Amino acid sequence: MASAIEKGESITLRDEFDDTKTTRFNAGSYTCKILQKPVIEKGITTLSPKPVKERRKYYLSNLASMSPTQTRIINPHYYKVDISDSLYDLKNNLINSLLKEIKDLNDHE
Repeated sequence: MASAIEKGESITLRDEFDDTKTTRFNAGSYTCKILQKPVIEKGITTLSPKPVKERRKYYLSNLASMSPTQTRIINPHYYKVDISDSLYDLKNNLINSLLKEIKDLNDHE
């Protein structure tokens, strides 16, 4: 899914707990940016610290892009996060595998 997001392709996310709830992002309707960058590689610092004013400007611009319902202090609207189909399937397969192992152990006792 990461490559689909980086290419700006259409993606569908699903609610982790309710299979009937999905969110679709059509190609061209969203933007993405890498949030994590290497800070140290092979023991050497790769990023130099940015000045405080530059960091402040960055954070305020990101905050301004959020809905006021998400940034209010009292009774904020929670930011919805869904997972991809492949992550959902992986999670369920791991849970089912563990449940099977536990059942097999209990059956052998």
